[in-house]
Amino acid sequence: TKRPLWVRVLGGVFYLGVLGVALGIGTVGGTITRSPVLSAMVRNYNRPPEQVFAGKDSITLLLLGCDQDVYYRGTQVLNEAARSDMILVAKVDFKKKIITGLSIPRDTVVRLPGYRLHKINAYHAMGGKDREKAKELATRAVQEVLPNVPIDRTIVLNYSAFQEVVDMVGRVRVKVDRKLKYEDKAGGIDIDLEPGWHTLDGYTAMCYVRFRKNDAGRALSDFERQENQ
Repeated sequence: TKRPLWVRVLGGVFYLGVLGVALGIGTVGGTITRSPVLSAMVRNYNRPPEQVFAGKDSITLLLLGCDQDVYYRGTQVLNEAARSDMILVAKVDFKKKIITGLSIPRDTVVRLPGYRLHKINAYHAMGGKDREKAKELATRAVQEVLPNVPIDRTIVLNYSAFQEVVDMVGRVRVKVDRKLKYEDKAGGIDIDLEPGWHTLDGYTAMCYVRFRKNDAGRALSDFERQENQ
């Protein structure tokens, strides 16, 4: 009470500022911890590209977009990354600054040594909750189909990570060629898009790449879904 009023006010403002900074750091830290995408970015932030890619002119990535195993009517998610329903091999050429890709239909039949015949999308699910084993089996299955294309890295995206990445890059602009209207409460899909250009957020983009039927009830082929992906 002996201090001047302005000193006490300034001290109070400083104290609130320190609390605000501490709260902000805690919030950011919690967000990063909960997000596998942000956690991976933080881990690799200080690693220069030549360290990550060993000075290569290009790298080949295997992108797996995985389905979920859910309990009856979607009331509980049993496995966030089950069958790899999207399988895309992408080459990133640093010199030419282009990206090219090839999609592999999910129903392609593959036999790995020691396994019977399976659809290629099943191998990731066969790894169960062991994510490294699931990734390894899926990569080996793709190498059976493309034996002369070495895979440098395999990236697994579940529904949550896919949405987060799309939102992180500021949404995606897509031209829709037909009316897309479909709702599946158990599967978490609710999409209603008219033909034309749309800027899709993470959730709508996830519904778009998972879209199976149009308003007339016609099921999309795997090739049409790959085109959307």
